[in-house]
Amino acid sequence: MLSVSRLPIRLRMALWFGALLLALVGATGVFLLSAIDDVVQEQVDAALRLRASRVEREITTGDDDRLDPQDVQAGLLELAPLEELAAPGIYVQVRDGTGLVIAASANLPRGQLPVTEQLIDVALGGGEGFETVPVGGEAVRVLAWPVDATGPVVGVIVVGQSLQLVEATRAGV
Repeated sequence: MLSVSRLPIRLRMALWFGALLLALVGATGVFLLSAIDDVVQEQVDAALRLRASRVEREITTGDDDRLDPQDVQAGLLELAPLEELAAPGIYVQVRDGTGLVIAASANLPRGQLPVTEQLIDVALGGGEGFETVPVGGEAVRVLAWPVDATGPVVGVIVVGQSLQLVEATRAGV
C-alpha cells in the first residue's frame, strides 16, 4: 500500500487544497442556513407584533377600565381577504385581565391557542412573550401582547401564525 508521504508533492497539495475547500464550503453553508433561519424567525415575529398592535388599536375599554367582550369588535378579529393572502394562517385571541378568553378569530380551531400560563403572566405584567406551540399537528408561533389602553394592563392579545410555510422551506433546503 502506498503511504501519503510517498505521494508526489503536487498530489498531496491538491488533496489538502480539496479538503480545505470542502471544509470551507461546508462551514459557509451551515452559517448561511443559520442566518436565513434567524431572518425568517424575525420576520414571523415582526408580523405577529404588527397584527397585535393593529388589534390593540381597535380595542376600547369603555368607562369601567376593564376588557369586556363588547369592547372587542367582532370585525377586528377577522382577517381581511387581502391580509389572508399576504399572511396566511394568522390566529387572534383576546383575553381579559384574568387570562380568560373573551374573543377569538373565526379561523382559530375551537377558539383556543394553547399558550402557557407563563406567557400570559408575562403579558399581564406588561411585557411581550413568544413561544412555539403545536396546534393540530403543526407548529404555530405565538405572541402574547399586553393591552394597556389607558394605563394598567387590562388584557392580553394572543396572536399566532402557522409555521407550515417556514417548515416547508426548511425541508426543501
